[in-house]
Amino acid sequence: MSDDGHYRFYAAELSYFSAKPRPALRYKHVPFDEILPTQQAYREVIRPRTGLNQIPVLVTPEDETLQDSSVILDELERRFPDPPLYPVTPRQRMLGYLLEIYDDEFLLVPGVHYRWSYEESKTKALVDFASSNGEADAATKFAENVQGFTRMMGVSPETTPAIEAHTEELLTAFDAHLATHPYVLGDRPSLGDCALMGLLYPHLYLDAVPGRLVREVAPRVCHWIERMNHPDPDASGDWLAADALAPTLRPLLELAAQDGLPMVLDTVRAKQPGRFALIKPVDPADPGVADTIAEWKKTPGTVAIRIMMTRGVSEDAADPGLNRVLAAAARHGFPVNLLCWGRLAQAQDLAKRNPSTSIVIDHLGLQQPFEPPPPAQPWADLPAVLALGAMPNVTIKITGACTLSREAYPYKDIWDPLARIFDAFGFERSLWGTDWTRAVGLLTYKQGVDAFRVTDRLSDSDRAALMGGSLARIYDWSPSKA
Repeated sequence: MSDDGHYRFYAAELSYFSAKPRPALRYKHVPFDEILPTQQAYREVIRPRTGLNQIPVLVTPEDETLQDSSVILDELERRFPDPPLYPVTPRQRMLGYLLEIYDDEFLLVPGVHYRWSYEESKTKALVDFASSNGEADAATKFAENVQGFTRMMGVSPETTPAIEAHTEELLTAFDAHLATHPYVLGDRPSLGDCALMGLLYPHLYLDAVPGRLVREVAPRVCHWIERMNHPDPDASGDWLAADALAPTLRPLLELAAQDGLPMVLDTVRAKQPGRFALIKPVDPADPGVADTIAEWKKTPGTVAIRIMMTRGVSEDAADPGLNRVLAAAARHGFPVNLLCWGRLAQAQDLAKRNPSTSIVIDHLGLQQPFEPPPPAQPWADLPAVLALGAMPNVTIKITGACTLSREAYPYKDIWDPLARIFDAFGFERSLWGTDWTRAVGLLTYKQGVDAFRVTDRLSDSDRAALMGGSLARIYDWSPSKA
């Protein structure tokens, strides 16, 4: 137990993953002491508490031990919700998680490359490690182990040009974004900012060779690093309104998707084979969308295609692009998910034009809230939803239904309209889901599951079909056993 109420943060300035939670501790005004990971600290605290030779480690005033930067960030957000780092709105929150995965799984590659592939950087890192833990021999041994890890990650003379090109593009893209917004989501830090600190501070800004690079090509990134490490306690601001993402983030996200996504997907498949599937969003205005669908058919775990029929997507059911997507998906055996609230008549016409395409209506076909309160008339478009049930190639996802309730858990007022939907589609064409990434501001994951799992409005056989059986058949996929 901590007598002074302080958290103990075992971390190092050079540590990739220490750089993620450190700004959160400071920004949230958490009372903490940062403690060097000396050999004594590893021997007496870190290894006995975690069984690992890894930092960061956070010991709470209650003597609980947290190890893993993501776990630490999650717990800090829970314990110190103000000021928040995690948005409640879905796009901004998901962006934070995506940037965290990008940093944790992909950006380690340029991080270890720049530190250990250049003799100048390596020499400086050895001196810095020795200064941190107090023992030069231990620092040298650690460096030798890390260099072996570097080769395992695919860093080699052959891959160096691509690694360095990606890093320079990342710095250029983020620097351009910071010209109009001081942080990832607007005028104050978020999870995405903390995530990017993993590479940008210890492995680029502090190391010798990349330190010159970041100062030459990305001066705004340098200032952002300093502001993240030294937050102004009197600063005010907010994230962009209405769950918006700045257009200036697009080059950064495209870069992450182009180079980072394949590696992240391979990591997920390796660690959790057969446990996750992917629905690929496509742009119907892209002339090459049929080729895109054909390529994704080759990607293991891809089970469907998705069109988000929002602003900018044609409202004409005869649109060649929309019909091109539906036809190509059918050729490759993919269902097509349609996010189509406000466009249910168009969705029905598309289903008529493409009878061989399996169509899945996302989110009950209804507009749903990101945060309380629910709409005054959440089921106003129910007649148009029910009309889709007459189309044999249309399935409906019962996703986010609990967010339409005007009552507390167990949301009894949703069941009469849901019963009409089940009558129209049958349970063989109804798929359940929580829509958890959007619903975080409205209910817990457990509430979203239990509202369907324990209700007496479903028979056991109907529940089995709704909560997995129909999905396995529609998408021709089911998760492997853990």
